[in-house]
Order: sequence, then C-alpha cells, then structure tokens
Amino acid sequence: MSNYEIARELFRSGVSKCPTHGALWQAYALMEIDDGNLETARSLFIESIKHCPYHAQTYQAWALLELKLGNFARSKTLASLGLKRVPNHPALWTVSGIVEEKLGNVTRARQILSTAIKLYPR
Repeated sequence: MSNYEIARELFRSGVSKCPTHGALWQAYALMEIDDGNLETARSLFIESIKHCPYHAQTYQAWALLELKLGNFARSKTLASLGLKRVPNHPALWTVSGIVEEKLGNVTRARQILSTAIKLYPR
C-alpha cells in the first residue's frame, strides 16, 4: 500500500530479530528500490549476502537491478557469485545468461542457458 515508513519499521525489526532471514532482507531491498532508494537497496543486498550468503534470490534481485541500470559488469559479478554459492538455483542461471547476452557474449549466453535447460528441464 506504499506505506514505506511503517514497512521500514517492520523490516528493521524483522532483520534485527532474525538477521539470517534472506527473504526478509531481499524484500526490504526491493521495497527500497520501489521507493527510489537504490543505494539503500544496495546496502541491504550487501547485508543480506553477509548474513545469508546462500540466499539465491538476493543475488538474482541485485543482479537484475544492476542489469536494469546498465551496470552489466556488476550484474555479471553478482550472478557469477550467486551461481558459485548456489549452483542449483535455475533463476540464477537465467540471469547469468541474460547478462552475457547484454554484454554481447551471445555464444556464452547460449552455453549458460543450454546448461540450465539440461540441469533443470522443468
């Protein structure tokens, strides 16, 4: 309902009581993106990775933010780190392929996406 201040209070309370809850950090960061606070969102993604290094969706969301902003190298770094830490998350493979395509590495993008399809056919 776009009540950002109340949501921030709830998120702050949540992450202070349960700092290893990756989805909570991710949701908090996504709310900050929605409110136009990109640097705050980035700092929340950093905290999420620090406290929850195997939460694939954090890497995915942050990589997609950087991709949307045209920060392709940063997006690639995040997608690669996510795949290194959580190689069994299909969406990270997809993001990695999309990043390679945006970088002009079409052959590499095809390799990544083909591997993803073989590993996760559903």
